[in-house]
Amino acid sequence: MKKIKGKMQQLYAININYGCYLALLEGISAVLGQRSRLGKYFFYRKHEAAKQYLRKKYKAIIDKYREEEYCESVVDFNRIWFFWWQGEQSMPEVVKLCYQSLHNYYDQSNIFLITQENIHNYIDIPDSILKKVNNRNFTLTIFSDYIRLSLLSKYGGIWLDSTILLTNVLNEDDNAYFFSINYGNPAMAYHVCMGKWMTSLIGVGKNTGIEFCQELFEVYFLTESTHLTYLLLDCVLALAYEIFPSFKESIDRVKIENTQVGRLDQLLKGSSDRELSTILEVQSIHKLSYKSIYNKRDYEYLKRIVERSNE
Repeated sequence: MKKIKGKMQQLYAININYGCYLALLEGISAVLGQRSRLGKYFFYRKHEAAKQYLRKKYKAIIDKYREEEYCESVVDFNRIWFFWWQGEQSMPEVVKLCYQSLHNYYDQSNIFLITQENIHNYIDIPDSILKKVNNRNFTLTIFSDYIRLSLLSKYGGIWLDSTILLTNVLNEDDNAYFFSINYGNPAMAYHVCMGKWMTSLIGVGKNTGIEFCQELFEVYFLTESTHLTYLLLDCVLALAYEIFPSFKESIDRVKIENTQVGRLDQLLKGSSDRELSTILEVQSIHKLSYKSIYNKRDYEYLKRIVERSNE
């Protein structure tokens, strides 16, 4: 009942702020899900409508960056951003394990833990944006997307979500201007990311695409009163992909690997140790969830993975 009430409030807010068409698409998509062909169609349509809204509303920003397109530097794989707003001491167990796994492969000097206590050491956040987050106009999840873009556009490097578990170093490409998970799966063409990136893991150098995304996101936060869609970051990245040829090229060059990034999370729920070991042989990046219900056995297995990697 609580989820239904929350969804109804979201649809009402979308209707008031963005119109009944976007609210209708959001509602239909929520009911159908993404499993059926019809569900995929409405999932695709709602994000196309969201992108169209952004194109029209923020045309001035698009035109500004079209005139100064550039791709200046490659991804810095020695600058890792890890975000937990409440701080290290408040991390849930699964987030602690993911953070520990990161230290197995990278020096402390290369890892930047971002919290509400130190964020202002890295970026300036307008007070009006913080006020909207505190008033719950925007969720902490959407706010973390704003922080992600702000850090990446200013410093470059790699953003790892707090529930990414590593079982090896990231596969560095000295010539990469963009880094993420490229699924290489035509069946994902309906998705707003088209299977070409995963926002949980993004690396960039200095380029027009990421600076455009950051400015659009910031102006969006300053002018809007609620979020348009949960996958707003994907929509903004998709716009940059469509608008800037150099950004599109850098994304298209990402190697197809680690495509089973969510498989370990699925297997933890009742699979044998042999099945779990098999995925570790072919996958070094694993997307977990602090909302998943892991039992004691699952946590013990994850701890063994992290401890073994540290040997």
